[in-house]
Order: sequence, then C-alpha cells, then structure tokens
Amino acid sequence: MRRLTAARAWSLGNVDFYAETWGRLMNIPTSVPLNWLARARIHIVPIDDGVVADEQKTIDLYFRSGLINRKLDASDIVDRSFSDAIAKALQQPDLRERIYALQAEPVGGTPEQMAAMIKESHDRWAPIITKANITSD
Repeated sequence: MRRLTAARAWSLGNVDFYAETWGRLMNIPTSVPLNWLARARIHIVPIDDGVVADEQKTIDLYFRSGLINRKLDASDIVDRSFSDAIAKALQQPDLRERIYALQAEPVGGTPEQMAAMIKESHDRWAPIITKANITSD
C-alpha cells in the first residue's frame, strides 16, 4: 500500500511527464492519458474475480486496438496474493484518509461493497457511453 500511495502521489505531481510516458509506451497521443488522468477515480479494492474480469476487458480492448500484440489471460498475470492484506489495510482509518487525499477511493472488502461500487460506476458512466454511442468493438 505504501508503494501504491507513493506512486499515486508521484503521478499526481508529474501528470504531464506521466501522460507523455504512458502515451509513448502505448503508442497513443498524450492527450488520451491526460484525459484519463483528469477524470480517473482510482478504486483500491481487494483483488477478486471482479477485478480480474475488469482487467481482462482492458487487455481485450488493448489487443483489439493493436496496443498489445498477443492475447493475454488476466487470471494468469493478476497477483491475488495481496487480497487479504489490501482488505485488512482498507480497514485502517489513517490509511483510508491518505488514499482519499490522493484522489483515490478505498472500497471495502466485501462482495456487497464491491457490487455497490460497480453499480455506482455503471450508473454514472452508462448514460455517457450510450449518448456517445461507444461500443466495445
């Protein structure tokens, strides 16, 4: 959690450099990561099947877009060994406050809390995605 906190703090203090590097590595215009960084709400959650499924969607999008050159299976590369430590750490009020200070959001440790976060995110983004006629293909 300390490394994540330090990385998030650095990225917030070095947005332009971070976006330029991300854009160069992914072969996309710097404006794309700048836009994402301006809007991103980071959710820190224990690593479960929902996290792996979300990562798989991102991997699949990167593959379809040509950003990576081979299909990957998220379950092969996501390290679940931190789940218990993350869930325990998220119960500490001082750590939760530090996470909020970094414009991130600690999200509980139960399936119900994760489901509530996913519903909130869906309710927020679904109308925008529909209006913009964005598809996953």
